[in-house]
Amino acid sequence: MVLLLLCAGITVYSPMMYYGLCKLGQHFGVVGLGGLGHVTVKFVKVLGTKVTVTSTSPSKQKEALEWLGVDSFLVCHDQEQLLVAVDTMDGIIDTVSSPHPILPLIDLLKTNGKFIVVGVPIEAPEIPYIPLIMGSKLIGGSGAGGMKET
Repeated sequence: MVLLLLCAGITVYSPMMYYGLCKLGQHFGVVGLGGLGHVTVKFVKVLGTKVTVTSTSPSKQKEALEWLGVDSFLVCHDQEQLLVAVDTMDGIIDTVSSPHPILPLIDLLKTNGKFIVVGVPIEAPEIPYIPLIMGSKLIGGSGAGGMKET
């Protein structure tokens, strides 16, 4: 159990620090509320950052809001919820390992926002270049630094 937490922990903590996310006053998004998503939420809340969880499962809303203490919850196929959240997040960590569209998630980022991928879907997502270029947004990966960083 401890090894699993260390692995999940460094997988999400490393890119948060590398890309300068989770600073006080920032708004951070977590896509997916599985193992990596839970660990990400715990780190983000401890660092004092506003956090929004985005999930395909409306049934996870109570868990996210009441048990994990996130500030807001979005169902990723609810267009009205997503429209309200456009341009509100400084960074997003995508922990989902199944294929899913990333354009609606990229749209949630503010100008200069960072979209960090730690979940590895079998199929590569289609990359929306125009919103990245027009919003000076960045897509990055975990790139955990191995033993030295751990």
